Amino acid sequence: MKIFLARHAKAGKRLKGRNDMYRQLVADGHSQANRIANFFAPISLDAIYTSPAVRCFQTVEPTATQKSLEIVERETLWEDSLPSDIVEAINQTTAETSLWCSHGNLIPAVVEMLQISEISTTRRGAVKGAVWAIEGEPNNWATASYLAPSDL
Repeated sequence: MKIFLARHAKAGKRLKGRNDMYRQLVADGHSQANRIANFFAPISLDAIYTSPAVRCFQTVEPTATQKSLEIVERETLWEDSLPSDIVEAINQTTAETSLWCSHGNLIPAVVEMLQISEISTTRRGAVKGAVWAIEGEPNNWATASYLAPSDL
């Protein structure tokens, strides 16, 4: 199996007192989302999962359109979720190849909790528009590679 764990692309500024679920991508973010779609053009995907945040949905939308796939919103990918809930969802997936879009505060913890045998990168972050490519089997993830937006 292969999962791709993406951080949403660049979005507008977080405003105090507003529900952050509705923050949208800025122009650079839409460019990043299109770059992500181009990266996935030669890759077969079986499923796309996203946080209910608009910025996450907009990040995976070009890929979903290109692949004619439905975007499945999962509350467990929302930024206030527990990383362990995301790990559980990933380990329960039956999709052979899937894209998951979430938030920067969660992705490094999720990668750590997946207990990947070999991480083939010196970078372990989750900047906006970045993607982790993780291979293996549920509860036995073998390798992970970090792809910064400039790598896509």
